[in-house]
Amino acid sequence: MTVYTHPNLKPLSEAKDPDLRHAMAAMLRAAQAARKIAIQTNTALIVVRNGQRLALTGQALLQDEP
Repeated sequence: MTVYTHPNLKPLSEAKDPDLRHAMAAMLRAAQAARKIAIQTNTALIVVRNGQRLALTGQALLQDEP
């Protein structure tokens, strides 16, 4: 997974706010939950790959799993 960072910003793991320190893990859990629901309901999930917005169906997400 690519995480975009700004050269002048510190990593989230160094944030003073504990909620902010755990934000990336929470977003990853939310993304996994969204994938699971999209697969179960064969609903399209919008993702960005190589700067392109794609609508992936649940079936496409199943084929895309590692």
